[in-house]
Amino acid sequence: DSARRALMLGVPPERFNWALPELCIGDSELAVVSPMVPGTFLNIAKTVALHRDDEKWALLYALLWRMHHGESGLLQVEADPLVARVRFLQKAVERDFLKMQLFVRFRESHGFKVAWYKPEHMIAEEMASFFIKKNPEQRWFLHTPQLTLRWNLKELELTQGLAQPPRLLIDNAE
Repeated sequence: DSARRALMLGVPPERFNWALPELCIGDSELAVVSPMVPGTFLNIAKTVALHRDDEKWALLYALLWRMHHGESGLLQVEADPLVARVRFLQKAVERDFLKMQLFVRFRESHGFKVAWYKPEHMIAEEMASFFIKKNPEQRWFLHTPQLTLRWNLKELELTQGLAQPPRLLIDNAE
């Protein structure tokens, strides 16, 4: 929302402070039509948003700014340094999705399946639907340092993560 408002107000990327967006855009009402954003950009941004890089928002806004200011085909210019950097972040998150799918192993414990995994990026909640489809009839816990996912056969519950694997997983591994 901050990026959309900044773009509509004409705040250039180098003047936008992601730590304090209200200083750049205030709370003024806008009579300007919301900018059109290509679906391709939205898909890329949704993935890049999960990256741990603190610069992700500034990079995405700079890309959006350039696209909105005359470079509508910018996403196809892979040699552009900004596009290359954003694509690099996107691919890192996509690799992390794949690694989590491949390497998470659930173990049986007291009628539940339990797993612990440390993803490189903030993908745990996005991965929930994959594990629900994979284990729809089994209650499970998937612990990560950022988040714990619990599937109780009806709904997904999200709670605080665990910095280390639960003791039962360590004991079972030995």
